[in-house]
Amino acid sequence: MSTKCDLLFGTLPEFVYKCGEIDRVAAVFDHEKITFTFADVKKEMDTLAAGLLSIGLRPQDRVLICGSNTAHFFICPLACARADLIFSLMNPNFANAEQLKYALLKGEFRAIICFPANREVEFLNNLLNEISPELMYSVKGRLYSKVIPKLTHVIMAEEEHKHAGTFTLSEIYGRSNRERVDKLPDFMTWNTHKLVALQFTSVS
Repeated sequence: MSTKCDLLFGTLPEFVYKCGEIDRVAAVFDHEKITFTFADVKKEMDTLAAGLLSIGLRPQDRVLICGSNTAHFFICPLACARADLIFSLMNPNFANAEQLKYALLKGEFRAIICFPANREVEFLNNLLNEISPELMYSVKGRLYSKVIPKLTHVIMAEEEHKHAGTFTLSEIYGRSNRERVDKLPDFMTWNTHKLVALQFTSVS
């Protein structure tokens, strides 16, 4: 099969695994001083994917990833795809809490991964607390909100800020182990037309 056909009819994890055999740089994040080889990307993808499933997320759950061009933001959608989670990428700089609430409701997201915005510290966490004050008193992975009933998991990439009801991204990584990686879904059995991402667009 030609390379073109492979790209048309493969899955994201399949592409990462194939490229994982290439011994060269895959991505450079200069401002973070982080460089990933293709093998690094594969390892990071598997590790985070196993961690995500370990906190109670299930295949085909939807995950909203709010962030910008950072190393872990790059890995998150790949990890979601590896775990058979459906992801959506969004700019974290929402104008207000109503915009974030609309996105969470429209996408029926079960989890949100929050990276720092270009505004005040803990911007997304503050918006989430405004939408759903229950978050401040919830058990991790068991958020229940009448306003955003689908959302149960909140993951913060701002590691120095820990709150009741929220996981940190490093905590998710830390829950991964060899056994959990080995039990990840078998992507080679997937239909290549299955849903992996939701793309939101904005209009003027």
